[in-house]
Amino acid sequence: MAIKIAVAANFIGEYSDWTLKSLEMENLLYLSQMMFLGRYNEPLVKGAFCATIYGPRNFGLYSKIKHYSPRQIKSLFQDLKFPEIKDVRMIESMEEIMKHFGHVGLPKLVHLTQAPGGAWDRNFEIGKSNVIPREHIIEEYTLRKTGAFLTYSRKS
Repeated sequence: MAIKIAVAANFIGEYSDWTLKSLEMENLLYLSQMMFLGRYNEPLVKGAFCATIYGPRNFGLYSKIKHYSPRQIKSLFQDLKFPEIKDVRMIESMEEIMKHFGHVGLPKLVHLTQAPGGAWDRNFEIGKSNVIPREHIIEEYTLRKTGAFLTYSRKS
């Protein structure tokens, strides 16, 4: 069963020692969602990601963290009580994303999450916030995993 986006954001924040900017956190959560959907065909977090000009965005999280620095984001979360994540697969997926991408910085994360032919790209339209279908996210994961991603055509 999927967890609330705030629970996953708290995990990512703690893992990074609260050093991430809000857009970095959003991108890392999207990559975590992609990995979990691709591996297990079920979402890591509740709620949809939308294709916005800033990349994949979950508006449930964005509305809470958009105006805050990393330290301020920590203060938003530190007084809240979060349930323990009991599904080891969820923890392992987020940890794997953090180990590989938690340190790469925003330009690389944007490149990864907004790649031509990817799920975000297939659904992005200027001025809109289209929901990125889970099927598109799974397709991108599968293509990346098999090495076929670069040959995938845009908006198909």
